[in-house]
Amino acid sequence: MRISARSLLVIDRFFWLPHKLTELIYSRSGSFDPHSDHTFVIKLMGMGSLIRFASLCQQCQVDKNKMTLITFSRQQEICQLFGFPHLFIIRSDSLVRFFGDCLYLFREVRKKNPSHIIDFERCSHAVSLFRLLLAMRGKCNSLSFEAGRFVSHKNLVIHPADKISLEQLFLLGIEKMTKTSNKTIATYTVKVDQKKVLININASDFLLARRYPIESYVEAVRQLHQADQNLQFHLTGSTHEFEYVQKLADQLAGLPIHNQAGKWNLSQLIHEFSNCALFITCDSGPVHLGIHLNIPMLALWGPTQAAHFGYRSTKNLISLSLLLGCSPCFTHPDSKPAIFCKGRIDCLANLSPSLVKQEAIKLLSQSTPLRSINFPSSWEYQNFIKPEDRLAI
Repeated sequence: MRISARSLLVIDRFFWLPHKLTELIYSRSGSFDPHSDHTFVIKLMGMGSLIRFASLCQQCQVDKNKMTLITFSRQQEICQLFGFPHLFIIRSDSLVRFFGDCLYLFREVRKKNPSHIIDFERCSHAVSLFRLLLAMRGKCNSLSFEAGRFVSHKNLVIHPADKISLEQLFLLGIEKMTKTSNKTIATYTVKVDQKKVLININASDFLLARRYPIESYVEAVRQLHQADQNLQFHLTGSTHEFEYVQKLADQLAGLPIHNQAGKWNLSQLIHEFSNCALFITCDSGPVHLGIHLNIPMLALWGPTQAAHFGYRSTKNLISLSLLLGCSPCFTHPDSKPAIFCKGRIDCLANLSPSLVKQEAIKLLSQSTPLRSINFPSSWEYQNFIKPEDRLAI
C-alpha cells in the first residue's frame, strides 16, 4: 500500500501532543557542541520546492558532501539529478518499509554526528516529532519552521513559516550548511526549435487550485495558433495525468497538439525544455525546473505567487498574475486557500486567455536560434542534449 501525501496530512494532527511533549524535553536538554560540520536536511515532499532548494544550494555554493538529504523515494530521481551524493530515501510504497527506513535513519544520524537537523517540511507535527527524536539521538541542534511560532533556545530554533517566503526559509537553513569554493554551474549552448511550445496544464494533486482552467487554456492555444499556425504545442505531464491532459487535446482536435503526458522521463523533459521556444505553465514542479534552466517561460500564478519563491521578472520569465488582494492565499501547508473567493479561484478563473496569448507572443518574438543553458556541473551534458542540438562548448 502506497502512502500518499494526502493520507500523511490527514493523520498529522494526531501527532500534536507527542510533538509538544518531545519538544519540551529536548529544549531542556541544554546546548550541544557540534560533533562535525555535517547537516541532515528533511524535505520529504514537493518536487518543485526541492528543485528550488537545490537551485539555492547551487547559488550559495553549499558543499553537498557535507549534507544528507532525507526524502521520499518518489523524489529520488530529481535529488540524484541535482547532485546530492548523500541521500537517505524513505520508501512510501508500504508501511513496513516506511517504518523500517525511519528506524534505520536513527543509526545513520548517530554515525554521522551532525551539527544540525534541519526540517524544511513546515507545519507538520509528525515530521517535527521525527526531527526532534533524530536530534536527541544525534545530540545535535535543530532548526525548523512552523506557522505562527518563533522559538529560539540554545539547541532549538523555530521560525514562523507563515511570515517568511519559501526562499527566505531555505536561506535560513542554508546559513547552517558548509560552503565550498568549487564551481557548481556549467553553461552550454544549444539550438532552439523556434516553433516548439511546451504547455504544462497540471499541478500536483496536493493543491489542484493552482491549475489554470482547461477552457481558458483551450482559448489561449487557439489564439496562439491563429497568430502563428506553424507553432507546435506539446502538452507535458506524468503518466497518471494523461487523461486530464487529453481533455485539452480533444477540444483542440485539428490543431498541432501532442499529448506527451507520461511519454517523457525526466531526462527527456530536460532536453525538450532546453530547445523549446516557450514553456507555458502554472505553479508546479516543472515551473521551478524551467526557471532553473533559464528557458523562456510564461508562468501563471494564482493561490501561490512568484515572489514567495524568490522569482523576479527577467528577460526569459514573465510571471502573469492578477495580483488580487487575497493572493497569495497558499504559502505553507497550514494555509487555508480560496476562503476569500469561496472556492472560485478568481485569481486564475478571471485571468484572460487573450492576456496569456499576448504575453506568450511577446516571449516568442524574442526567441533566438541559439540559447545558453545553465546546467548543474554534476549533470552529464550528453545525457540531456541530443547530438543534433549540441554546439561546441
